[in-house]
Amino acid sequence: MAMNVAVNVDLKAGHSYYCFELLAWLNETLQTGFTKVEQVCTGAAYCQLMDCLFPGSLDLSRIRFQSNQTVDYIHNYSLLHSAFRKVGVVQVSTFI
Repeated sequence: MAMNVAVNVDLKAGHSYYCFELLAWLNETLQTGFTKVEQVCTGAAYCQLMDCLFPGSLDLSRIRFQSNQTVDYIHNYSLLHSAFRKVGVVQVSTFI
């Protein structure tokens, strides 16, 4: 099984990235209409990004969109976790 490697994306030094810039990028990339960063916490956007990076790594029809229930968030993050395992991502580093 081939190991896929995720790499960090370098940001422009000295540039402050604002929420609206990140949301604009996310909306353009996913063809979505997020207006607040809080809307991303459901995990659905992360699942969509995973599918963009690794097509077929998860079943998009199983993602629970437009829900405010914790159980749905957990479901979406579980799908994401499974997709990471499927493509060989075994550990995710955090920034210090």
